Amino acid sequence: MMHKIEIKIILSIVFFTIFIIGLERYQLSENIMEQFIESKKSKNNLLIDTIAPIVSLNLSLGLEEAYKDYLKTIAEQNYDLEYIKLIDISNNEIYKYIKDSNIKIKNEENDFLYCRKDIIDSITEDKLATITLKFSNKEYMDMINKNRDITINISIVTLVLLIIFILFIKRVFKHLNKLTDDVLLYDPKKNNFDLAKSTSNDEVGLIHNAIISMVSKINLHTNILDELNASLEDKVKEEVEKNRLQDQKLIQQSKMALMGEMISMIAHQWRQPLNIITLNTVKLETDILLNNKISNEEIHNVTSEINKQSQYLSNTIDDFRYFYKPNKKLETVKLEDVISKSLSIIKASLISSNIEIIEEYKSKEEIELYDNEVMQVIINILKNAQDNFSEKALKDTAPHNIKDPYIKITTENRTISICDNGGGIPENIIEKIFDPYFSTKDEKNSTGLGLYMSKTIIEKHHGGRLHVENRSNAQGASIGVCFVIEI
Repeated sequence: MMHKIEIKIILSIVFFTIFIIGLERYQLSENIMEQFIESKKSKNNLLIDTIAPIVSLNLSLGLEEAYKDYLKTIAEQNYDLEYIKLIDISNNEIYKYIKDSNIKIKNEENDFLYCRKDIIDSITEDKLATITLKFSNKEYMDMINKNRDITINISIVTLVLLIIFILFIKRVFKHLNKLTDDVLLYDPKKNNFDLAKSTSNDEVGLIHNAIISMVSKINLHTNILDELNASLEDKVKEEVEKNRLQDQKLIQQSKMALMGEMISMIAHQWRQPLNIITLNTVKLETDILLNNKISNEEIHNVTSEINKQSQYLSNTIDDFRYFYKPNKKLETVKLEDVISKSLSIIKASLISSNIEIIEEYKSKEEIELYDNEVMQVIINILKNAQDNFSEKALKDTAPHNIKDPYIKITTENRTISICDNGGGIPENIIEKIFDPYFSTKDEKNSTGLGLYMSKTIIEKHHGGRLHVENRSNAQGASIGVCFVIEI
């Protein structure tokens, strides 16, 4: 069985040899034929240059029989001259000689077998006639046939030499093929490679001995590798667990960094319900102290309102507790529900900062995700937007002043987009905002982990993508930024 490398080498040698020989023969043939044609042209031109003056003299003297006899003699003396034609200036044929009637004369006499010359009067220099000679192509055909025979002979010799060379190659490759098969069947665990060294000093023998040396080293290190592999899986699991715990710590650290801000948000959420409860309680106490008559309906309305507001406060506490719950458990939810939970914590704070919240939900798909982690990402992005608006409000001059600040939250399929009109992120830092510990805020107000952990949550924990891009107006000026969460 011939291996691919053997076939490639043999075919390469065959094609290369044929190409070189063919090219050499072609060039040699072309050179020979060019030399032959040039030689033939020179001979023909010499002959017609010799004939022309004599014919010119006879025509000038009106010796018709003389030039005809002369041309006949020329035809008999030149065995390869097949055709002579002499025409006068009126294009009348005044002499014609054809050696063989079967010879076909071309209408266009323009190859090297034809030779034409004008007969000029040596005294008046007037044109008297035109003579045309046509020569036999026998020498040319003999040259072609001879060249073909030489090419065939060279090809036969080359073919014989190639066959001998191929047999030699096959003999060499016989040993190489066996070595290849042994290498392919080699199994370090079975140690099934013949380690007997080759006594041959050729290249195959050197390769054989080199492979034996390599196999011996492989066998020597196989046991060490087996021991390492046995412990590698445990080490990998240990490192993965360490990384997982580290991620969890960072996530919790990031959450704790938000706690002070979250408490402030909860305070905004509770202020109105507590005011309502206080007002209703004061009203009820006042009526009792003044001995005002209170109907059962009024008591029911007051207690219902107090209960409603108390339930709202309880739900807010549940959302807050759920957000900080450390347990990771996949939940099947809609993106709209996760956003609503996030807004229940931060929305009041955003509204108190005069930021309009625009919600546009197109996704109705239920998705498996860690919703408390995704809540952290959403709140982080919203809080960053709020902080940016607050900083710009302190610099209430162009280009920092922002009229009608808003945050628009949209969903489509498995994507959440959070966009604002806060002026965007400077291009020189936009590539760095997801780096750990990078922050544009002072150290007291930021750990620099918020967006880094957000990216980790979306891309590592959910296999998604979190990216950011500035939004520009028609003039190319940045008007805001969009954070896109793809789950």
